[in-house]
Amino acid sequence: MTTHPRKTPLLSVLARLGWQRDQNLWTVRCRDGHGRRARILVHLSATGVCLTVPDLGPLQLNVPQAWQLRAALRDAFLSLDQLAGPDGLDEPRRVAPAAPPPARPPSYRERVPYTIPARPSVAEIAARLTNP
Repeated sequence: MTTHPRKTPLLSVLARLGWQRDQNLWTVRCRDGHGRRARILVHLSATGVCLTVPDLGPLQLNVPQAWQLRAALRDAFLSLDQLAGPDGLDEPRRVAPAAPPPARPPSYRERVPYTIPARPSVAEIAARLTNP
């Protein structure tokens, strides 16, 4: 009987490296009042910067998480300043679609469907190389 090595999903690896699906969304991990994992979502809206927190009660942040929240808020306000005109949000410099606030916090292990494209044959590769 052979065992297969456990594979880490690509999105989990990218999330550990700090990649976000939405450029206008920042995630700060924390703990809720019961010590369970929770997340604070910082995102841009048409009216400014919004914080979305779970409905689980008070949140606990340690010092590094507090610094991450501060950095996320700073980045959000800098991005908002770039999108806003000289008079604030009333006159935008460029039109950017406002991302709706997330309906629910993203789950930790969401599956993303991915289909592997079929490999071309040697004849197809040779035909591509000969045709300019």
